[in-house]
Amino acid sequence: MAHTLREQGFNAFVIVGGLAAWRKAGRPTETVPSTDLVLLPSFSHRAVQTKLDKPSDATRTAAAPEQRQDVL
Repeated sequence: MAHTLREQGFNAFVIVGGLAAWRKAGRPTETVPSTDLVLLPSFSHRAVQTKLDKPSDATRTAAAPEQRQDVL
């Protein structure tokens, strides 16, 4: 994401350790109105690993809808 933002002229960087490291270093944060928040799906490592352990399921899920066997 930082690369994309830099291409658009923003002074953006990747933070090693993410937001947790930023906060731990005592760097400033700001609150935003709840209407500005966008909730994205989250994926646990376990859920991803489970999907990778079942390649036939992953392949069927990744296929186009018209190629998926589970779509009527």
